[in-house]
Amino acid sequence: MQFESKLKRRVWFELALGLIPDAVVAALLVVIFGGGFVSFIATIVGLQVVYFLIWLKDTAWSWLQFVLVGRKRDASTLLDHLVTRSYPEPSDYEQSISGYFERIASDDEEEVIMRLAASVELGAINYSVAQGRIQEGLRLSMAYEDALEAYKRRFI
Repeated sequence: MQFESKLKRRVWFELALGLIPDAVVAALLVVIFGGGFVSFIATIVGLQVVYFLIWLKDTAWSWLQFVLVGRKRDASTLLDHLVTRSYPEPSDYEQSISGYFERIASDDEEEVIMRLAASVELGAINYSVAQGRIQEGLRLSMAYEDALEAYKRRFI
C-alpha cells in the first residue's frame, strides 16, 4: 500500500540527503576562503545552478544526437528485433508501443513464448522510466514506435 504523505516525506528526505555533499563542499569553501553563512548559502545555490546547467547541456546534446542519428539507428535495430522475433502484425491503430506489447502479452491465443517475449519488451521499455530516466524512456518509445510503423508496412 502506498500513502501520498509517506511518498512526500521520502522525497523531502532524499532531497535533504542529496544536499549533504554540497553542504560539505560549501562548508569547506567557507572555511578555506573565510566566508560566513551568506557565502555558505550562495555556494550551495551556485552548485545547484551548475548542476542544472550541466543537466541542460546533457539534455540538449542527447536530444540533438537522437534527432540527428540516434532515432533512425535505434528504430532500425528495433525493427530488426521485431522481424527476428516474428511478432504479430500490429493493428492499424495502436495506443502506444507499450499497448502493442501489452495486447500480445495478455492475448490467451498467443503462444506462451511470444507472450513472454512481449512481457520482456514491456519491462525493457518501462525500466528506464522506473529508474527516473524519463527522457531516455521517451526516446526509446519514439524509436520503437517508428520501428513498429515500419514493421506494419511489411504486412501490407
